[in-house]
Amino acid sequence: MTQLEALVLTLVIELAVVAVFATALRFWPRPAWPRAFMVAAAASLLSHPWAWWANTSALVMLPFLERAAVIEIGVVAAETMLYALVAGLSWGRALVVATVANATSFALGLVIAPLWW
Repeated sequence: MTQLEALVLTLVIELAVVAVFATALRFWPRPAWPRAFMVAAAASLLSHPWAWWANTSALVMLPFLERAAVIEIGVVAAETMLYALVAGLSWGRALVVATVANATSFALGLVIAPLWW
């Protein structure tokens, strides 16, 4: 899977997760949905290149699970800040959205990536 393919997959999955939080769980009022989706897209577009680089270059000396944990913690922290500071969520809700979105995309990525080859 290329970096671009992984980014597209991440965007599709994480925007779907944000849609659930926006609509079914009502984390944002309806007028704020466009902003929520823009922040979700921006969060992935900003964090994904860093995560890809960390996984393929900076942290390759670590075993996969340790490397993945370090990367995902960093990504969740960065995206939590964006959801709180730009999308207007409380810090707790921002952490929940960032964690669920990234855990979902990570888990589905583990399933889909081997099928991609």
